[in-house]
Amino acid sequence: MKIFCFFLLLAEVNTPLSPTEPSVSSPETPHVVWPEVELKRWDLPTNSPQESHLFRVTVTLYGTTNRYEGLWKLTRSPLIVLTNTTTHTLQIQTLSLYDVSQIDILSWRIRSISNTWHEFIPHEVRCISWNGKTNQGFGELSWLWKFSLERENGTWTGYTLFYDSWEKGAGERFRWKHAQFPHFPYHFTTPVPGTVIGIQFLYP
Repeated sequence: MKIFCFFLLLAEVNTPLSPTEPSVSSPETPHVVWPEVELKRWDLPTNSPQESHLFRVTVTLYGTTNRYEGLWKLTRSPLIVLTNTTTHTLQIQTLSLYDVSQIDILSWRIRSISNTWHEFIPHEVRCISWNGKTNQGFGELSWLWKFSLERENGTWTGYTLFYDSWEKGAGERFRWKHAQFPHFPYHFTTPVPGTVIGIQFLYP
């Protein structure tokens, strides 16, 4: 089944929308940018009505001191399968979110979605368990790309993936439009402001 995601520009009243300008995901995360294009998403995970897990978490965003606390309802298996990247041998580790105290996004991988726009998807994560053990690796993380927290004042939605456009700037030099940085691998480890980079579980 094809899933279509539309990300709309939040603009001032009477200000026309430009089809080439990026949009933002939420008034509370005003710097996360999205291309003004229709994205056909085949790879977003489907929810499982047979499973429901509730966690109270605090979310950390890149480039801001704001933190958001709320209830995260996960409608999928709470297991994370990671391929370990900190040893010289291939190790596959299966973790339960019930045993995890913190998840940190360490790097992103790139996918081209147009001539200039690129999508950056969480690639490597670090999971810290309640017993202090650290597991670092990469795995299937599409369930973490977008998630919602139930808060006292409503629902807040966060994103661990982000977009930027590689295009010519001053002096005909290519650079990332929103990062204003000319180094192409920059976003592999540095997201745009407002991107979720950490999830802290508040109790085991």
